[in-house]
Amino acid sequence: MLSDMTVDILQMASMVLFPRSCAGCGARDSVLCDACSQLFLRWRERSIAHSFTVFSCGQYTRAVRNAVLAWKDHGDEELDVLFAGLLAERIICVLKNILSTDVQVCVVPAPSSPKSVQSRGRAHMNILSIRIVQQINAYTQEQGSNCRAHMCPCLHIDAKIRKSVTASHRKERAERLSKGLLYEPQHAGDAEGSKRCTIILDDIVTSGATLRACVRLLRSRGEHVLAAFTLSDADRHTPDNAYYA
Repeated sequence: MLSDMTVDILQMASMVLFPRSCAGCGARDSVLCDACSQLFLRWRERSIAHSFTVFSCGQYTRAVRNAVLAWKDHGDEELDVLFAGLLAERIICVLKNILSTDVQVCVVPAPSSPKSVQSRGRAHMNILSIRIVQQINAYTQEQGSNCRAHMCPCLHIDAKIRKSVTASHRKERAERLSKGLLYEPQHAGDAEGSKRCTIILDDIVTSGATLRACVRLLRSRGEHVLAAFTLSDADRHTPDNAYYA
């Protein structure tokens, strides 16, 4: 095995030979520069179904789009920690009161099709959800709360369902999602009923069709779904709720 010193030397050498650039704007020597990071602190929220709100970190502007797609579709794993931190902060702010109780929080990543997972080489939302659960639990422990979060990958997409992403086929896509979504119960601590709640995580919310399908299925299985959280909101009409840490 390589020593820690050897790993550090190799990492420094790689930065010299292959300089890192910001995933959002291309600025040198940064995974995500300060200016692009601030775009994920322009918080947004909108209702996409009855009694259901999506809370997002930022608007789907060009820089946000570049960063999210670099992470999602091009395997920029260095963004895992940054995006998990941004989304965890959003979740903690919204659910602060709930996190102070003894409720168990099921963190459900929105599913990707088996073909997409194979193409990307990883289930990106599952990886992000694991990190977010760790940060939520670190927060609740620090606060002395009995609340615990659990990663619950209970939603899956049937491999037989083909994906339609064009605007002219949104209705067809929504119908396919509803038919192709599969639910697999997950254990979340020892909580049942009122002591268990669920949140959904996704990378981007556009029309909200995917999240609505997820909510319908989860609620039909008795899950108490509180809200969804995403990195970005592609609806330009959603007003900013600017926040700066």
